[in-house]
Amino acid sequence: MNLWFTAFLLFFSAWSFAVEPIRFVVPNFPPYMHKKNGELAGEGISRVAKILKKAAIPFSFKLTTDYDRAIYEVKSGYSDGFFLASQNDERDKIAVFTKPVMQNAWCWFLLNSSYSDPESFKFKSANVGTILNTNTHKWLNKNEFISV
Repeated sequence: MNLWFTAFLLFFSAWSFAVEPIRFVVPNFPPYMHKKNGELAGEGISRVAKILKKAAIPFSFKLTTDYDRAIYEVKSGYSDGFFLASQNDERDKIAVFTKPVMQNAWCWFLLNSSYSDPESFKFKSANVGTILNTNTHKWLNKNEFISV
Protein backbone atom coordinates (compact mmCIF):
# COMPACT_ATOMS: atom_id res chain seq x y z
CA MET A 1 0.00 0.00 0.00
CA ASN A 2 2.79 2.46 0.89
CA LEU A 3 4.58 1.77 -2.39
CA TRP A 4 1.42 2.49 -4.39
CA PHE A 5 0.80 5.68 -2.41
CA THR A 6 4.36 6.88 -3.01
CA ALA A 7 4.09 6.16 -6.72
CA PHE A 8 0.79 8.02 -6.89
CA LEU A 9 2.27 11.05 -5.11
CA LEU A 10 5.27 11.12 -7.44
CA PHE A 11 3.03 10.85 -10.48
CA PHE A 12 0.65 13.48 -9.16
CA SER A 13 3.51 15.82 -8.30
CA ALA A 14 5.04 15.50 -11.75
CA TRP A 15 1.66 15.99 -13.38
CA SER A 16 0.59 18.96 -11.27
CA PHE A 17 3.66 21.14 -11.81
CA ALA A 18 4.81 22.40 -15.18
CA VAL A 19 8.46 21.62 -15.72
CA GLU A 20 10.48 24.26 -17.53
CA PRO A 21 13.16 22.98 -19.90
CA ILE A 22 16.77 23.30 -18.76
CA ARG A 23 18.36 25.89 -21.04
CA PHE A 24 21.87 24.91 -22.04
CA VAL A 25 24.23 27.18 -23.91
CA VAL A 26 26.98 25.37 -25.77
CA PRO A 27 30.09 26.91 -27.30
CA ASN A 28 31.01 26.22 -30.89
CA PHE A 29 33.64 23.55 -30.29
CA PRO A 30 33.97 21.24 -33.29
CA PRO A 31 33.88 18.29 -33.52
CA TYR A 32 32.06 18.00 -30.17
CA MET A 33 29.51 20.79 -30.67
CA HIS A 34 28.83 22.66 -33.88
CA LYS A 35 26.17 23.40 -36.47
CA LYS A 36 25.74 21.05 -39.40
CA ASN A 37 23.07 21.77 -42.00
CA GLY A 38 21.48 24.29 -39.61
CA GLU A 39 21.22 21.78 -36.74
CA LEU A 40 23.37 21.28 -33.66
CA ALA A 41 25.58 18.24 -34.09
CA GLY A 42 28.60 16.53 -32.58
CA GLU A 43 29.43 13.86 -30.03
CA GLY A 44 28.87 16.20 -27.06
CA ILE A 45 25.40 17.17 -28.25
CA SER A 46 24.48 13.52 -28.92
CA ARG A 47 25.64 12.23 -25.54
CA VAL A 48 24.05 14.93 -23.40
CA ALA A 49 20.77 14.83 -25.34
CA LYS A 50 20.62 11.05 -24.92
CA ILE A 51 21.11 11.33 -21.14
CA LEU A 52 18.48 14.05 -20.75
CA LYS A 53 15.95 12.23 -22.93
CA LYS A 54 16.44 8.99 -21.00
CA ALA A 55 15.86 10.88 -17.74
CA ALA A 56 12.78 12.57 -19.28
CA ILE A 57 14.21 16.00 -18.54
CA PRO A 58 13.04 18.71 -20.94
CA PHE A 59 15.90 20.76 -22.36
CA SER A 60 16.98 23.18 -25.04
CA PHE A 61 20.41 23.81 -26.54
CA LYS A 62 21.64 27.13 -27.91
CA LEU A 63 24.96 27.53 -29.70
CA THR A 64 27.21 30.43 -28.78
CA THR A 65 30.68 31.55 -29.84
CA ASP A 66 32.92 30.33 -27.00
CA TYR A 67 33.18 29.41 -23.32
CA ASP A 68 33.48 33.02 -22.13
CA ARG A 69 30.12 33.78 -23.74
CA ALA A 70 28.61 30.61 -22.23
CA ILE A 71 29.78 31.66 -18.76
CA TYR A 72 28.34 35.15 -19.29
CA GLU A 73 24.96 33.69 -20.31
CA VAL A 74 24.78 31.50 -17.20
CA LYS A 75 25.91 34.34 -14.90
CA SER A 76 23.27 36.62 -16.43
CA GLY A 77 20.47 34.07 -16.13
CA TYR A 78 19.95 33.68 -19.89
CA SER A 79 20.93 30.01 -19.63
CA ASP A 80 20.88 27.41 -16.88
CA GLY A 81 24.09 25.58 -17.72
CA PHE A 82 26.75 24.74 -20.28
CA PHE A 83 28.77 21.73 -21.40
CA LEU A 84 31.20 20.12 -22.46
CA ALA A 85 33.48 21.79 -20.01
CA SER A 86 36.28 20.84 -17.71
CA GLN A 87 36.52 22.19 -14.20
CA ASN A 88 38.38 25.38 -13.34
CA ASP A 89 38.21 28.10 -10.66
CA GLU A 90 36.24 30.54 -12.82
CA ARG A 91 33.54 27.99 -13.67
CA ASP A 92 33.36 26.74 -10.06
CA LYS A 93 32.24 30.24 -8.98
CA ILE A 94 29.02 30.04 -11.00
CA ALA A 95 28.23 26.38 -11.57
CA VAL A 96 28.50 22.88 -10.12
CA PHE A 97 30.67 20.41 -12.01
CA THR A 98 28.91 17.10 -12.69
CA LYS A 99 30.31 13.68 -13.44
CA PRO A 100 31.90 13.54 -16.91
CA VAL A 101 29.87 12.31 -19.87
CA MET A 102 33.01 11.94 -21.98
CA GLN A 103 36.72 12.60 -21.75
CA ASN A 104 39.31 13.75 -24.20
CA ALA A 105 43.07 13.44 -23.97
CA TRP A 106 45.52 16.24 -24.55
CA CYS A 107 48.18 15.14 -27.00
CA TRP A 108 51.38 16.90 -27.95
CA PHE A 109 52.60 16.51 -31.53
CA LEU A 110 56.14 17.79 -31.92
CA LEU A 111 58.20 18.30 -35.05
CA ASN A 112 61.54 17.93 -33.31
CA SER A 113 62.64 15.59 -30.51
CA SER A 114 64.64 18.44 -28.94
CA TYR A 115 61.30 19.64 -27.52
CA SER A 116 60.91 16.46 -25.46
CA ASP A 117 61.29 17.96 -21.96
CA PRO A 118 57.92 19.54 -21.00
CA GLU A 119 59.56 21.64 -18.27
CA SER A 120 62.17 23.18 -20.57
CA PHE A 121 61.99 26.75 -21.79
CA LYS A 122 62.27 25.53 -25.37
CA PHE A 123 59.22 23.28 -24.96
CA LYS A 124 57.17 26.02 -23.29
CA SER A 125 58.21 28.64 -25.85
CA ALA A 126 56.92 26.60 -28.80
CA ASN A 127 53.62 27.86 -30.22
CA VAL A 128 50.75 25.65 -29.07
CA GLY A 129 47.48 25.75 -30.98
CA THR A 130 44.24 25.81 -29.01
CA ILE A 131 40.76 27.29 -29.20
CA LEU A 132 40.42 30.74 -27.58
CA ASN A 133 38.89 30.85 -24.07
CA THR A 134 38.74 27.08 -23.62
CA ASN A 135 40.04 25.54 -20.43
CA THR A 136 42.98 24.24 -22.48
CA HIS A 137 43.79 27.83 -23.49
CA LYS A 138 43.53 29.08 -19.90
CA TRP A 139 45.65 26.18 -18.59
CA LEU A 140 48.37 26.79 -21.18
CA ASN A 141 48.53 30.48 -20.30
CA LYS A 142 48.51 29.79 -16.54
CA ASN A 143 51.40 27.35 -16.99
CA GLU A 144 53.40 29.82 -19.12
CA PHE A 145 53.02 28.19 -22.50
CA ILE A 146 52.62 30.31 -25.61
CA SER A 147 49.19 29.52 -27.00
CA VAL A 148 47.97 30.67 -30.36
